[in-house]
Formats: sequence, C-alpha cells, structure tokens
Amino acid sequence: MATRDVRRPDWRARWAERENERRRRAHDADAESWRRRADELARLRAEVDCFHGYHEPGLPVDLEDDEVVFRVLPAAELVEATARHLAGLPAPGLAVTPLPADAPGRALPRGLRVTDAGLAVVTDRRVAFAGPRGQRHWWYADLTGPAHHAQAPVTLLHTIHGGKLAGLRVPPESALNFRFYLTLAFADVLGDRDVVAAYLDEQITAHEQARPAVPDPADADVAPQIALLHDRRIAVGAAAVAMLVTATTVGIVGHGRPASELNGQASAIGAVSTVAPTASGAAATTSAGPGGEVTPPPSREAAAGGSTVVAGATGGVVAPVRPSPTPTVSGDPQPQPTSSGPQTSPSPSAAPTEIDRCGAPPNPYGYNYCGGALIHQPAADVCSYFPCMADFLSGSGHLVTCRDGLIGLVGGQPDECADHRGIRRTVYA
Repeated sequence: MATRDVRRPDWRARWAERENERRRRAHDADAESWRRRADELARLRAEVDCFHGYHEPGLPVDLEDDEVVFRVLPAAELVEATARHLAGLPAPGLAVTPLPADAPGRALPRGLRVTDAGLAVVTDRRVAFAGPRGQRHWWYADLTGPAHHAQAPVTLLHTIHGGKLAGLRVPPESALNFRFYLTLAFADVLGDRDVVAAYLDEQITAHEQARPAVPDPADADVAPQIALLHDRRIAVGAAAVAMLVTATTVGIVGHGRPASELNGQASAIGAVSTVAPTASGAAATTSAGPGGEVTPPPSREAAAGGSTVVAGATGGVVAPVRPSPTPTVSGDPQPQPTSSGPQTSPSPSAAPTEIDRCGAPPNPYGYNYCGGALIHQPAADVCSYFPCMADFLSGSGHLVTCRDGLIGLVGGQPDECADHRGIRRTVYA
C-alpha cells in the first residue's frame, strides 16, 4: 500500500485559500466594471428621452440664432485619411459603440494622420472644428453618417460628396459621450431618435445578462502539482528568515547587551537568558538552549582556573572551565554601550509602491495586461497567481487570457483559446 503523504492536506488547502482570494479579487474588479457600464447605459438611455441641446455663448464657432449645442470638446484633433480608399476603417451608422477596456488608448489607426488640434462643437445641425489652421464644418445634411472606430477614439465623417475622408480624434475618456451626442444629433435630423433608443435598450438587456456571477469556491482536491513546488519555496524562505532572526539575536547578546533588555526575544527563538553574580558583584550573562544546557561566558573565576555553578534543567551542575587567555582586570567592568548611535526610522520614500498591472492579478513577476514582452516561458508557479487551463503545459505559443478567464500558452496559434470562447487579452512581462 502506498505511503500517505501527510503534507498533502496542508499545501492543497493553502492553494485553495490563495485561489479563492484571487477569484474574489477578480470578481470584485469585474463587478465594479460591470456597474460602471450599467450606469453609463442607464444615463444615455435617459438622455435619449429628455435631452434636446442647450445654448452656449462665447464659442469660437459662429452659431445660428436657433442652433443649439449638444457637446463641446475643448481638446480634439482633426485627422485625415492619407488615401482615398483604406481598408479596415469603420462604416457609418447609428450605433453608439464604446471603446473596449483593453483599447490601445490614443493610438491612431493606420492610414490616418493628424493635421490640426483645437476645439470641437457638436450641434443639432453640424460638427464644427476650430484650430490654429482654421475651421472645418460637417453639416448633417451632407453626411452619410458618423463612423466610430472600434479600437481607437476616432470618429470619421463620411460625406455624400466624396473627397478626402476626415474626422476627429478625442481623448479616450470623452469618446463615449462624444459618440453618443453626435449620433443622437444626426439621428434627430433623420427623424430616427427611436433607433438610438432601441439600440440602447438592446445594449442594456445584453449587459444585464452579462452580470458577473459569483465564482465557485476552489476545491482543494484539484490543486495543481505546481502549487506544491510553490509551497515548498515559501517554506524554505520562511526557514531562512528564522535562521537570520536567530543569528541576529545571538549577535546582539554577544555584543554585551544585558539579558534584561531582551525580554521575550531570546525565548522567541528557544533560548532563555539568565544573569549569575560573580565573586566581585559583577553580572555575567549565561544562556540556556532549548535542551536546558547552560553555557556561561568566561568569568573571573574561569580566568583563574576555577569552576562555575550554573542552573540546568534538573538542578545545579558544576561545569569546569578552561583558563581564559584574556588578562584579568581589577575593579568592576565598565558597562558597554547598547547601541552605536541614535536609531533612525526608514524614510517614507522607501515604502514599496503598487505596480499598475491593468487588471492582472497581483504576482511577483510583473506579469500584466498593460504591455511589454510576450511570455513564452512563464514562471513555474504562475498558476498560483493566474487561473490556468487544464492542459496549460502543453501549449506552444505565448501567454494569453481567454474569455473564460483561464490563461494558456496558446497565443499566436491558429486555434488560440478555441475551447475557451476566444482570446480576451495578452499577458505581458
């Protein structure tokens, strides 16, 4: 019969505890992101029913007397296409598409270039841009519709007259509002405000169905073997720290600190300090190890070839001591200083800072979703910090996170995350 591994329940239980904490943090982050999106959709849906523009005097764009403002963006950029026909650019429509959470920020899509920077105004009749190089106007009557890019805060404005394609790039945090109010204003001209309302109703329903579910608790019986290696590394590190503390405490005692100043410190490492008086009235420090054996330091009697009586675990024990080569000193010994100078506290600047991982679980290797190098050979205990696929070690690509939350070495492969609802994002080092 196989020998039972007594360590098995411990390391598996510790893995389950860490895994449950990781799942809780991931669920909290997903739930917070879900709530923010739900609030945005509810606000936009309410605007469809009640918002009809406002008057804004003092703009650098001359508005008509009855023209009302839907949105003002103080920081916008005029972009133009470098060619007449470009592949991969969005088509015009009335969909209000938000930027995904992992969008590359202000990156400009290929085939576009910035030609000016200034202020943009969305009214009930046009989109106007005013910059150092002049003004640009897109009247809704001349537009086929706004085209919002799926991965960049860029909206292209297609005109019925053709010509060079142009549009605006806005700050990522303003993209959703800009797209909504521009789409709403253009829909009003077409008499299709109800189309925008229906689109938002569909988005609200789909978002409600995508509410993050509370994760199931981790089962200790399915703990991966790689967690055992991680557990042993922690045990080795703890043993090294304990040895360092022991050596440091013994070193303090050996440098002349009285045992009375070490109340509780020596007992924390399995030793008890006692003070035995010498013939001249001076105090000599002795220490008792875990087994009760007491080893006194050299005293004046020892220097003279005598014996020292110390208290052991079972009674008095006479321990002969060899003569010390240290010369005897007349009079009471001078007390030694307990410290070499004033103690200083560490500077606040030395405190560690939290690293931005763009939503990746905390880990000691700097793995993140922000950017960096692709990971083809992850750390051996990566599954202690990220949830791994069952066939994690059989992958041959780089490290990615699939849409079901599991990671695997399948990035760059033809069937990457094929069994896990597709790829969600790349894990970087």
